[in-house]
Amino acid sequence: MGIKGKFFKGLLIVLVLALIPVAALSAQKVTPGSACKTVNQKVKYLNKTYTCIKSGKKYVWNKGAATATPTPTPTPAPTATSSPTPTTKPIELPSSGSPCKVQGETFTSGGTPLVCRLIAGGIYKYFELTKSFTTASNPISPDKLATCRLTDQRPQPVQPEGTFITYPIVPHVGSVKSGIEKIAVVGFDFSDSPGQGNPLDILGNNLERAGQFFNWYSNGKVKFEFTTYDKWIRLSQPSRAYVTGEHFTSTTGAMTVTDMAQEFNSAINKYINLSGYTAVFFVYPKTIETITQNYGLAAGWNGLPAFYGVGPSYYPVEFPYWTYIIHEMLHEQGLQGHSPKAPWRFGVLLNGNGYTAGMNSWDELAADWITEDEIYCIDKANLKPVQISLAPIERQQAGVHTIMIKLDNHRALVIESHRQGDFAQGMPEYGYGITLQLVDTTKMTSWDNDTNVTSVYLKVSNYQRYGPEYGTRLNNKFADDSGTNLFNGIGVSGARWGLDQNFLLLEGEKYTLEGITIDFLNSGNTDLISLSN
Repeated sequence: MGIKGKFFKGLLIVLVLALIPVAALSAQKVTPGSACKTVNQKVKYLNKTYTCIKSGKKYVWNKGAATATPTPTPTPAPTATSSPTPTTKPIELPSSGSPCKVQGETFTSGGTPLVCRLIAGGIYKYFELTKSFTTASNPISPDKLATCRLTDQRPQPVQPEGTFITYPIVPHVGSVKSGIEKIAVVGFDFSDSPGQGNPLDILGNNLERAGQFFNWYSNGKVKFEFTTYDKWIRLSQPSRAYVTGEHFTSTTGAMTVTDMAQEFNSAINKYINLSGYTAVFFVYPKTIETITQNYGLAAGWNGLPAFYGVGPSYYPVEFPYWTYIIHEMLHEQGLQGHSPKAPWRFGVLLNGNGYTAGMNSWDELAADWITEDEIYCIDKANLKPVQISLAPIERQQAGVHTIMIKLDNHRALVIESHRQGDFAQGMPEYGYGITLQLVDTTKMTSWDNDTNVTSVYLKVSNYQRYGPEYGTRLNNKFADDSGTNLFNGIGVSGARWGLDQNFLLLEGEKYTLEGITIDFLNSGNTDLISLSN
């Protein structure tokens, strides 16, 4: 091998040794001072690192230096990242005053029943339904009852004869302004339509309700005393002989209304001595088909008491009988009634089968039954800004029930609150509001002319406003024609078409008549009204 070959061989050995890692040499035994071959070569042995150094002419291992064993860095355990707990937004339960969406929907919050009602601006909100009534504090009426007792200025002769629209009224024969009125209650049947069971079962609790009505609205002045007979009384002829027309008229082929009354009186006197009785109320068998209309004859004819029979047309639509009894007994007091008319279903003296069967405050004033603490009476000239809380007239709730403003010598504005109550079973829970009744004592009411009325309810809505249908539909022609649904256990005329709210001032609304502004501020247990002139 030449010099060049030896050189390359040596260089290769040096490179190989240089590339050998320290770890590869760490397995050899090293003793300090022993020979090594390459200066600065390092070897790890028994936890020491030895370095090859030059000592004189030799290469030896030094004493070595302790090798620090690195502490292994533990791999950190992955930190569990918890998913964020979603924040549960508390459910806000409706309360009185909360917004709602559907008129008539109900909700119970914390034991408190709520109902959704319409207020001003087409807004719906929840109202609390309560049967616990408190008497609101009100300012004393500045004027006495005499201020609001307008005189009857209708053209003469008044028709029907013996009817009154203002104080004082004169009761018919046998009726009293104060005291007890005795009423006999029986059932008549016929050879072609025999009665079944006890005729009084048809009436249920209607007699009790009628007694409660008179006791409440008369402020205890007039009470009913009922005498009943629990067996059917058979009349002398078949049922077709006793058919009557509308408004108690006689019909062709039947007995006259007065002849019927004469027979009724004779038949009943076999079982009840009618001497001293104010009226007789009777029912027909529920299976009868020939007779459909109510029967009626006012007291006094030939010395007889009043006779009134519930028409079988009531049966399929389940109208309450007590409203018919009350309607006729108020006529016996001398009240004309039948006014105001539209919206047709307010008040027992118009249509006791509708929304309410309360007694109109104007009629209560005419009958001399209303008391000073139940009315806020004022002459328009004396009116100053004032707030009055009105109790609904259909509830047995103490407080002011009416505001009467004398406009002139023959006109008055009567303001009343309405709500479901003892004498308004037909009013839906969503129903409420204030009526504004304009009375004019120069005008005469007629039964067959809708425009001839002593008083009118003012239309307060500038658009057609009706609530939703309520109750359960009855499937018969009479119910279809009258829009009657079964609600609260009775037939309610018009329920199928929803509550007519065109004549009801709602919370937040106001109305101005001849400079007088009526502002409905708030509705609750009572209705807060603001008056200004």
